[in-house]
Amino acid sequence: MNKKQGILIGFVLLLLLTGIVSASSDIEIYAFDQNPAGSDKGNEWVTLYNPSNESVDIKNWVLETADGERETIVEGTALYPFAYYVYAPPYQWLDNSDEAIILSDSKGEEVDKAIVVN
Repeated sequence: MNKKQGILIGFVLLLLLTGIVSASSDIEIYAFDQNPAGSDKGNEWVTLYNPSNESVDIKNWVLETADGERETIVEGTALYPFAYYVYAPPYQWLDNSDEAIILSDSKGEEVDKAIVVN
């Protein structure tokens, strides 16, 4: 491989990595239900949305509550372009009032935050 090819490959890799980083920062907490009708156990959910044109690997991303409870996303590793991902554990994990949900990527960097004060 000559020097020009190496520079070209490096530039293409840089563009690809930049696209992945910017796409992951676009993921948002779209909606959640912290106090569903009836029992909270197994009925609370958080929906993430990918408004970008790129698929984003969300394996090992974390949803954290105001109380510091952490839920790690282990399945559904890819969030496709313009797609939704619903996280709904079989137990209660959100407070019914004064709650925050923080979404962090696999590096621990905050991607989005939703706060409800009532």
